Amino acid sequence: MRYSVEFNRAEVELVRMVDSQIPQIPIFVHPDTRIDRCDLDNLLLLKAPSVFETLRKLQGLDTDTLHKALAVEADALERYASDFLWLDLSIFEEFDLLIKSRVAQNPQRLTIWIPEGTSQEEIARKVAQANRVDPKVPVDVRYYKHAPKDES
Repeated sequence: MRYSVEFNRAEVELVRMVDSQIPQIPIFVHPDTRIDRCDLDNLLLLKAPSVFETLRKLQGLDTDTLHKALAVEADALERYASDFLWLDLSIFEEFDLLIKSRVAQNPQRLTIWIPEGTSQEEIARKVAQANRVDPKVPVDVRYYKHAPKDES
């Protein structure tokens, strides 16, 4: 369980250990990417969409909201993740299909922002650097204007 300031809520993540270690979170997902981590939200989308909707509405990190969210999550773990809790990890096959279908519907791209007037050599260098993150992910180049210089 973690407190997510980004999403303003408590989150539970289901994790399949790899060689007795918590696996890294992949930056990008490809057809051959192994899915070993997934939020409880995804399990609820698959098994209990109405509970997912209830949980989604519990936004906030205040004590009262956290207690309500944790109660819903604890109940959901008992009701819908009991196989997982007893080490049946087959749910990860469903997570794999769900996540990869989302990626197929919303192809991954990497966008880099470069100041207008940057040389082609520098742009090529930046694109090559971005490609090192994941050569399978297309890189989009966007340009921005420099802020006017203060001449005082």
